[in-house]
Amino acid sequence: MSTFLWGEVEGRDKRHWRKWQALCKPTQENGLGLRRLQDVHDAFGCKLWWKMRTSDTLWTRFMCAKHVAVTEHLTTAPASQTSSAVWKRMLRVRDFVEEHSQTLIKNGSASFWYDNWIGSGPLGKHRLHVPSPNLCLRDVLHDNIWHLDQVSLSSEEMSRIHHSQVRLTPGAAPDCLIWCPTSHGGFQISSALERAFVITLSQCLPACCSGINASAESFGIHVETV
Repeated sequence: MSTFLWGEVEGRDKRHWRKWQALCKPTQENGLGLRRLQDVHDAFGCKLWWKMRTSDTLWTRFMCAKHVAVTEHLTTAPASQTSSAVWKRMLRVRDFVEEHSQTLIKNGSASFWYDNWIGSGPLGKHRLHVPSPNLCLRDVLHDNIWHLDQVSLSSEEMSRIHHSQVRLTPGAAPDCLIWCPTSHGGFQISSALERAFVITLSQCLPACCSGINASAESFGIHVETV
C-alpha cells in the first residue's frame, strides 16, 4: 500500500500529496477509508478488555489472579514492572471501553463505586479514597429505597444517585455490562473503531454523548449527563 501511494517512478520518489492520517479518514471526509494499524491493534485490545469485564473463563480468572489485588477493582488495577504485555495492552484502552459502557441493573450485583450504573460515570472515579470498596448496589438499595448512611457522599453525588431512577428486580440475573455504541449492547470491533475515529476528530473523550445516550436508553437505562 505504501509503495502504491508513496513509492517511486523511474527511480525518483513520488510526491507525497496526502499524509497517512488524511488517507485514513472515511470517504465522506475526503479520505480513502483506510485503517491505521494502531487503531486496529487498540480495537482488538478493547475486545480483550470487554472479555475481562463480561466473561468468567479460565483466562479471565488467571489474569485477575495475576494482575488484580484482592482489595482492588478490575477497573482500578494498575500496571507494574512485572505486568504482562497483554495486561498493559488492555490497560491502554481500559478507560476508552469503560467510558463507552454502562451497567444494566438487574439484581444489584454491580459495584456501587466502580461500575457505571448511573450513566454519567462511576461514583468512585475521581475519589482518592473509596470507603467500603467492595460495596454492591444491593447493599445500599433495599426494596428500592436508598440506605446511604454507611457511605460518605457529596451533595453532587447524592443528586446523581437520586436522579438515576435505578430499580432492582428481586431474583433477577446478575447485572451486566452493555456496550453503548451498538443498539444491541454487545461489543463490536467495528463500533470501537468508529468511536475512536470520532474521538480523534473531536480531540476529547466524552463520558456520554448523544449516540451513547440513545443506545443506553434503548435498554431502559436512564442516562444522566453532566
